[in-house]
Amino acid sequence: MTVTSPGPQTASGAVNLQIHASDLAGQPLGYAATGLPPGLSINAGTGLISGTAIPLGTYTVTVTASAGSVSGSTTFTWTISLLSANGSGPPILRTRPPLAWRRAGGGS
Repeated sequence: MTVTSPGPQTASGAVNLQIHASDLAGQPLGYAATGLPPGLSINAGTGLISGTAIPLGTYTVTVTASAGSVSGSTTFTWTISLLSANGSGPPILRTRPPLAWRRAGGGS
């Protein structure tokens, strides 16, 4: 059983990642994943990881494909970054304007 690593992943917003695996006996494969960023899930029958990851961070994901008693797995990192204004391009950080302080009473 061979599961091909997709390599390190980076996402912001909706994702679709197809996991590829092969079984020398040609058996139907089942897929499972651990460590997926919250908001993502794997289709157990097709190996498609999809959804919208919201929490920022880097996650270590392990995907396992199995056919009967034979299985294989791969591990990769998935970094979830900020969204840009239109969902593509570099992220935008939202900041607050600087605070202005005034002394009460108008004296010096």
